[in-house]
Amino acid sequence: MTLKGEKSRIWQREYRKKNHAHIIERTNNYIKNHKEAIKTVNRKAKNKQRQSEQYCQKERNRNRFYKYGITPDEYNELFNAHDGCCWICGAHQSNFSVALYIDHDHETKKIRGLLCQSCNFLLGFSKDNVDILQKAIKYLTGDNI
Repeated sequence: MTLKGEKSRIWQREYRKKNHAHIIERTNNYIKNHKEAIKTVNRKAKNKQRQSEQYCQKERNRNRFYKYGITPDEYNELFNAHDGCCWICGAHQSNFSVALYIDHDHETKKIRGLLCQSCNFLLGFSKDNVDILQKAIKYLTGDNI
């Protein structure tokens, strides 16, 4: 980052602090006087977002193919095999803001299933080590005491 850019950001931050009330008043006046223009901009943004979502879906499909070698149909088969739920905890995809993760064996690259973020991280943080997970179960059930 350049020194000039940092100075500019500091100046902007201080300006907003000093002139907060004026900025709020100016913004409210603008909104009041430009309602139709704002609606038009919002409509255009929504259309752009829809197009962006289609683009994002294409990118997800492309990434899944290059990373895991699966097509959208194969992903959908995995998804439908458990009715769109995480294969460990059973929570449905609709409960999450991101798609279910493709879980795979890092050594063999074989796909095991689809997991929610928490369950995927659980396996990742345990390094896919069954002994660690069994010790965690003993810990949770109080068998280690």
